[in-house]
Amino acid sequence: MFEKILAGLKTKFPGVDSKILERIAKKKAETTTTEEEVKTVVDGVTFQSIIESEGDRRANEAQTTAITNYEKKYKLKDGKSIQQPEPPKPEPPTGGASDEVKQMFAKMEQENKAMREQLDGILQEREGNQRKAKFEALFEGASDKLKERYLRNYDRLSFKDDDDFNGWLDTQKPFIESDIKEEKASGAAATPPLGGNRRKPGEAVDPAVTAYLNSEAKRESQTASPAIIGLSQGAPTPPPAQ
Repeated sequence: MFEKILAGLKTKFPGVDSKILERIAKKKAETTTTEEEVKTVVDGVTFQSIIESEGDRRANEAQTTAITNYEKKYKLKDGKSIQQPEPPKPEPPTGGASDEVKQMFAKMEQENKAMREQLDGILQEREGNQRKAKFEALFEGASDKLKERYLRNYDRLSFKDDDDFNGWLDTQKPFIESDIKEEKASGAAATPPLGGNRRKPGEAVDPAVTAYLNSEAKRESQTASPAIIGLSQGAPTPPPAQ
């Protein structure tokens, strides 16, 4: 199950170090027995749980390393001397080990901060893309010009959280729907392709175009000059002789 869990985590958290995801997948695989459980396990992993798990691991690792180095330096095992008893000697200094632990924890804190910033950046980018996609979905049937006008203003906005964004989105829906209706009513519902709307060979003429041409022809016939309408086609009558 390790490979399946790891694949799910890599898909859910792109950009996160693979070693971190491998450690999580290995731990989760110990209690996962069926493929049906894999999705539940992957869904249960969050950015926050990754940060906490990695922080705990590094803290334990730092503590273990500090203890090991201390015991190695003073030849101890489980806090006891591994040498034969000798005459009492001055107690070893304790400040060295404490300073070493402090340095390791400080380094670990810096690394955790960098990892947290990286994960926060990935999360913010994903949330931003998801919100923008929801906003763009409102422009189905709208022209590119109308959509670009709204998106230009959208890119200047920032939202505190999803509730803030959803509240703003609800206020924009009526305006967008109204603009799309007005645009369709004026015949500008979509941007025409380059080169204009050309009729293909054998394609029927748009009934709207036919109606327009017929109405224009009728209007011209009704407004023609009376001097021309009904004019005799014969030769003109010569003027009377003087």
